[in-house]
Amino acid sequence: MRILALVVCSVVVSLSGGAALGQNQPAVLGRGEGSPPGQAPDEVIVTGKKLGELRVEAEKARQRAWGIFNGINSSNDFDVVCKDETKTFSHAKQRICLPQFERRITAG
Repeated sequence: MRILALVVCSVVVSLSGGAALGQNQPAVLGRGEGSPPGQAPDEVIVTGKKLGELRVEAEKARQRAWGIFNGINSSNDFDVVCKDETKTFSHAKQRICLPQFERRITAG
């Protein structure tokens, strides 16, 4: 199962081009060229995306990765299906992704 997770992570990273989600521009570190060594910069501008947008993009990338993996593997038993499930004694839903063979084994 760890190998499967490693393959999926590498596909997600390769699809995103190796860049971190939400990083639109390179970070500027240090002080400006015209400011003296002891003085702080006048203004700091941080650009990025909202947390909800990042979660949606991450989920879309995860779905694309599982779709690619499911298309590549030779057996339908290894196809990964993601479902929202609730744990015992909880109302909170959790996204669980398992291969078909594992769902079949645990179901009966």
